[in-house]
Amino acid sequence: MSKGAVLALAGLIAALAVVAGGCGGGGDSTTALTKAQFIKKVDALCEEREKERTDKVAAIASTLKPGERLSNARQTKMVESIIFPSYAKMIENVESLEPPEGDQAKINELIKAMEKAQKKVEADPRQAVFSVVMFEEANGLAKKYGLVHCGV
Repeated sequence: MSKGAVLALAGLIAALAVVAGGCGGGGDSTTALTKAQFIKKVDALCEEREKERTDKVAAIASTLKPGERLSNARQTKMVESIIFPSYAKMIENVESLEPPEGDQAKINELIKAMEKAQKKVEADPRQAVFSVVMFEEANGLAKKYGLVHCGV
């Protein structure tokens, strides 16, 4: 795999990781967040995870010699060790934030779709190397809600 192809794969894996890698910590505020505040917090956390994932994938890609390819097994290992944990963390963090008043059902639906994608990837991590179809429902719900950085 050329270095360009590896970087393209890194971008795909980073994108997978956004939904797969997740956001970072929430707060214990008793004041309900507005939708704009909720989106800003969740997107900021997801953006942090995206950078972490991208940096890890780029570090792996930088070890490749010109023309060297990552094996399918090594790509699958990246999904298992980088993407999957990051996505699980994102789900935890979305759950930890109290949704805006009236939006609980929408956020619950998003979380269920994310968990469904997570289970599919966990059952067969190889599929996330070649496709992002398992994330389409969660991506669509995130985008529809207004989240920019929490999709694959």
